[in-house]
Amino acid sequence: MHTELNDHVSTEIGDTWVRTLSHYLLFKKPRTTVFASADPYDSNRIVSFGWDTTDATVLQMLHDVLVAKVNEHGFGPFKEAAQLLCSQDTVKQTAGKVKLLRLLSAQVGAHVTLVV
Repeated sequence: MHTELNDHVSTEIGDTWVRTLSHYLLFKKPRTTVFASADPYDSNRIVSFGWDTTDATVLQMLHDVLVAKVNEHGFGPFKEAAQLLCSQDTVKQTAGKVKLLRLLSAQVGAHVTLVV
């Protein structure tokens, strides 16, 4: 069974979509992508979270929490955390993990496998 969840929120980058998918083509690749409606391919306006589960109920919970947090904090803090996590500097990576866990609960953060 495939999960596909879509929500629309308004952030500082304009109309923003939060999309959660359990599969990519035939492969199980659970992820949530937060992106600007105006330009979904602009790398400055997109953040993807990889999850360690394809369970529909868990993905729904993760999606709902992420929608609420993006609605509350906006897009910028998530993009900043992703950039820190992708840094080659371990101090920055640690700061990114702390920032992400502050934005998300520990319960949600425990399911994150990748942030880009």
